[in-house]
Amino acid sequence: MPIPGIFFCPFFQQGGISDGKETFFEEIESVRVRKYMDRTGPFMIRKIFLVIFVLVCLPGCIESRESREQSKSTFTGYVVQKDKEANRALLVSDSESSLMGNEKIYDADWISGIADQVNVGEKVTVEIIGMIMTSYPGQTSGTFLSKEKPEKPEGAVLEPEEVLRRAFHQEKTRIPTVKKISLDNEKNVWNVTLYDNSLHKDIEVVIEDRE
Repeated sequence: MPIPGIFFCPFFQQGGISDGKETFFEEIESVRVRKYMDRTGPFMIRKIFLVIFVLVCLPGCIESRESREQSKSTFTGYVVQKDKEANRALLVSDSESSLMGNEKIYDADWISGIADQVNVGEKVTVEIIGMIMTSYPGQTSGTFLSKEKPEKPEGAVLEPEEVLRRAFHQEKTRIPTVKKISLDNEKNVWNVTLYDNSLHKDIEVVIEDRE
């Protein structure tokens, strides 16, 4: 005579009481796992995507920063300002470096440690030492390497460096780039074209060729 309840128990359909208990508990555990995954699945997916994002993007950021530092091991530009108290000078390149939106800008750095070796209007090359703060202009330290002496046109009274000093002073531009400088012998004036990196426009300056 069958024991009541045993005939319909799923344990016996799986091959015995022992086997039935194992299968029963396995099914319970499977249900618990599915419920847990249903609750935590979206969260786990977000974590996975976050890890992938960090692994992919972080090396690129590091590489970009390192490449900027390496590319800036030396810097050539015109001295447009000096801060004697801080012993630093602002150098602005005359080679277009990048775009800010639709506007072009020229590389510019405040460089500490060279103010007593350079003068406004001169084109110099410095060696960059240490990290570069990525503001605009950038900020770093360096050592003076060399000075580029421009050729003085025949018949000119002023040196080109003096012309630029007067042009910078006359226009009061904050971050000027020297685009062109030439002497008009007939009118006895210098024509200087500056690019204002703050206003993103060219500025024409006329300087009389006299002391």
